[in-house]
Amino acid sequence: MVGSLTFGLAQLLLADHEGRRDWRDAAGLGFGALAVMSSGVGITMVGIVGLTLLLRRGWRVAALHVLPLAGLFVAWAVVANPSTGSELGRPGAGRTFQWVRITVTATFEGIGGWPVVGAALALVTVVGLVLAYGPGRRGSLLEAVRRTAAPLAMFAGSLAMAAITAQGRWFAGDELARSERYVHLGAALTLPLIGVAGEAIVVRWRHATAAVVALLLVAVPFGWQNFDQEPFGSKYMRDRARILTTAVRMPFVDGVDQDVQPVPDPYAGDGVTLAFLRSAERVGALDPSTEPLTPWIENEFRIRLGLMGHAPTWFPSADDCTVIAEQSTLAVDEGDRFTVSAPLRVATRSGDEQTGPWVVIDPTRAGAEQAVELPHLDLFVAPWANGPATLCMLPRR
Repeated sequence: MVGSLTFGLAQLLLADHEGRRDWRDAAGLGFGALAVMSSGVGITMVGIVGLTLLLRRGWRVAALHVLPLAGLFVAWAVVANPSTGSELGRPGAGRTFQWVRITVTATFEGIGGWPVVGAALALVTVVGLVLAYGPGRRGSLLEAVRRTAAPLAMFAGSLAMAAITAQGRWFAGDELARSERYVHLGAALTLPLIGVAGEAIVVRWRHATAAVVALLLVAVPFGWQNFDQEPFGSKYMRDRARILTTAVRMPFVDGVDQDVQPVPDPYAGDGVTLAFLRSAERVGALDPSTEPLTPWIENEFRIRLGLMGHAPTWFPSADDCTVIAEQSTLAVDEGDRFTVSAPLRVATRSGDEQTGPWVVIDPTRAGAEQAVELPHLDLFVAPWANGPATLCMLPRR
């Protein structure tokens, strides 16, 4: 992602010049190719370059910088046939809009460091853009748009990238929409437009200069402290380490399928199974956790190890399915099987009392079909961030 952003910005800087086509355009195409080959973000960056050049240099130059790279991407797509969606299908327009809104909000909060500063920056951006492109602007509207084509295209690209991301990630919920990896990209593509807006305010109202500058600088220490954060966040890493080093200590590890994954995670591959972890422990390559094994923790792992997900092997009938729209109860036993259509929160219970933390079952990560590996699991089930889920019981094995 960072490579695509960097190479794409290099293409933009090289291509955004006046006059005839020259070596800068050829070099820009080379960087554009690197952007496309680095990650899917490269496609958005090519679109940003194309829109900028369309406004600044005309459609012929825009086509020169877009069509060869589009052809490169299409050729790769034909050969590789990549998956561009999710097993749960595409989101509707409402869910896509919600994802984009959350990402944009998180981007301004991330730039500002605090929600109140982010809100102030958003207000400055709106007011500044009205001044830059509304009545009283310098020159005609077309001239104003051409002069700031790159910042406008970059912000439009950030919105497009959020909408595209939602097509394949919508099921992961609002937390992923505001995750640092998307905020960082959004900030890089949004800051130039904030600069345009700030300049318009300062040009119109000189006495506002100090306030605008202070608003842009106040979050610099916050951003500096977060410069070296891990791609998935420190909490993600800590939780993952805790789960993997605690799973091997459960008293019931011999009673479950050894191929179960305590953390079904597509970014870690499918090899981090209970058998792998126990083998690593035996040879001294894994140090088990030392936290006390309370009933609350053991019940968490009764779900993590007691429910094993895999691809569906049976298609249920509608009579065996229930829509989980609110918190409900579910009692299953060893040998039972069920499918879930969307991410579902699950926790152990004793009667009406919750006895363990919520664990999310994500069918796109763990598999839509869940096999029960432990006896007598009394559970609470509830929808996750994406709305109701359908749970269907399957014939016992």
